[in-house]
Amino acid sequence: MAFAVFENRSDAGRKLAAALMEYSGLRDHVVVGLARGGVIVAKEIAMALNLPLEFISVRKIGAPYAPELALGAIAGDVVYLNRSLMERAGASEKELEHFIELEKREAARREEVYRGERKPYPLKKQTVILVDDGIATGATLQASVLYLRKQNVRSIIVAVPVATASAVADFQKEVDRVVCLLAPPIFLGVSQFYLEFLPVSDEEVCNALKSTFPKVP
Repeated sequence: MAFAVFENRSDAGRKLAAALMEYSGLRDHVVVGLARGGVIVAKEIAMALNLPLEFISVRKIGAPYAPELALGAIAGDVVYLNRSLMERAGASEKELEHFIELEKREAARREEVYRGERKPYPLKKQTVILVDDGIATGATLQASVLYLRKQNVRSIIVAVPVATASAVADFQKEVDRVVCLLAPPIFLGVSQFYLEFLPVSDEEVCNALKSTFPKVP
């Protein structure tokens, strides 16, 4: 079993920023973190690269009888469903309707809390560095990619501290570039590679955004 590589999400963000320095200070580039945990990582990247920071409110759609199994995800106004996984899990879209509505409401609540009075940063024709604290199933990241495509971004760079090798291969087909510091052969979960991997609170997300959130140009 692999030992922890990152002290916490902030440490992972600083290490990931070092691999992204070629984008430092570039115009038409913006860092976008997946709320909640991805925002903490993204904050360090945005600060190190002197780039704007945005977020996407995401929620996993769990299987009815196994909530930890992500059959899809919600990102902004996008609902992504993994049809092949749904079939293997024996779950229909009808069965998921109730869970989808619950997650939509929670995603909307978080969007309101995190954004406050700030307007969304304009993402059209921007190069987006899309950040999460790791990729396991990839559902929330896949939903976020679809959301960004709807915003007509110029290109998408997925940046994560750790991911499964299969997830890296899959997203390399989906986006313009994947920057991943670690893709180990044995992957039991994202938390395996962090010394500290505590749940992230709404307050932590708000504080991270407050310290780096740009004014809309």
